[in-house]
Amino acid sequence: MDAWAPEKELLCGIDRMETSSPPDPSLVYGLVTNDSAVNKSGMPVKQALLKAGYRITRLFSPEHGLQARGVDGAAQPDRTDPGSGIPVTSLYGDRLEPPPETRSGLDAILFDLPNAGVRFYTYLWTMSYMMEWCDKEGLPLIILDRPNPLGADLSRAEGPMITPGYYSFIGRWNIPIRFSLTMGELALLLKYEMGLEKLSLQIIKTEGWNRMDTILDWRYPFKPPSPALLSPTSYLTYPCLCFLEATNVSVDRGGPGSFEVAHAPWIRAEELTDAFNLYTPPGMEALPYRCVEPQGQYPGLSGEGLRLRVTDPAVFRPVKTGMILLALLRTSYPDHFSWVPYPTLVNPSGARHFELLSGGEGLKSWLENEPLRHLDELDDLLAVPSWAERVEAFLLYR
Repeated sequence: MDAWAPEKELLCGIDRMETSSPPDPSLVYGLVTNDSAVNKSGMPVKQALLKAGYRITRLFSPEHGLQARGVDGAAQPDRTDPGSGIPVTSLYGDRLEPPPETRSGLDAILFDLPNAGVRFYTYLWTMSYMMEWCDKEGLPLIILDRPNPLGADLSRAEGPMITPGYYSFIGRWNIPIRFSLTMGELALLLKYEMGLEKLSLQIIKTEGWNRMDTILDWRYPFKPPSPALLSPTSYLTYPCLCFLEATNVSVDRGGPGSFEVAHAPWIRAEELTDAFNLYTPPGMEALPYRCVEPQGQYPGLSGEGLRLRVTDPAVFRPVKTGMILLALLRTSYPDHFSWVPYPTLVNPSGARHFELLSGGEGLKSWLENEPLRHLDELDDLLAVPSWAERVEAFLLYR
């Protein structure tokens, strides 16, 4: 067992599905998944369901493809799964929802994808498109739920919400950046708020998890949900550092420090680390970091920066921490720091990437106007005071 995982058993929706009543052999399913969604034995969900007797005739894959290894933001093609021979329809390629012909012969859709706990991780929006399609096509949707790796303490939810004009595939609906729900709970909210009245939606709940638990509190096989979230701890620091992808600061995407470090040739490690530890909110600290990046923004160049470490998952505030880091970078290195585009399939020009990540102009405006002199404004910018009340009716776990 990995050193980070305590002795706390967790059963995800797939585990309960496997041990429930035998499936009806007359029913045919489609399955939305990738190979990072596994059962408690580490077996990919697609294999586990086939082994349990479910008739699956079509697979649907999100960004990064069925193997969860595709390049960030790159289109994924349709293919055939080599292990099962089942056709795979990409939902991150020529279209974001299934084409009409994939409806043929299906009685229901199963959905099981990892939850990263943040608005800009695209798997939850693939779920939203599938919900709309199932509503339109009259197909029941069964979501095999998983915990939120950041925990789901609603008092720790962080915004901003989305300003009109800034909706995108990294934010299709007006929810906080750190939304503190499971995918199943989010699906219940979206069904109601999107007016999907015809959608038959069933959630297979997890067991052995409560809202305060983060990924460091349970024992379950870990498979990277995408090529750059390579460890359980990277889940926790990803919401801090993803904003840097709209800048000329490297997060070592796909490297050994992926989404746990921030560096550039013009940063001074001790200088930035000392300042960060002075300003950062409780629950997180930084250590000096140095590297030579083999690829990425600065291939072959020596870089300095910091490595983030979560010291108390119960209280850390990743979005606030990420904004403080950006404020320090802008303030400490004004002649070097810059915003850059980040092209993807769903935003080919890469324009306004930070604004789409953050949901509007508010945080960027704060960052560009002496942010360290106005730290008292940051909590108001990130506040989501009505969120807990808005989602109360859809909570599955207490």
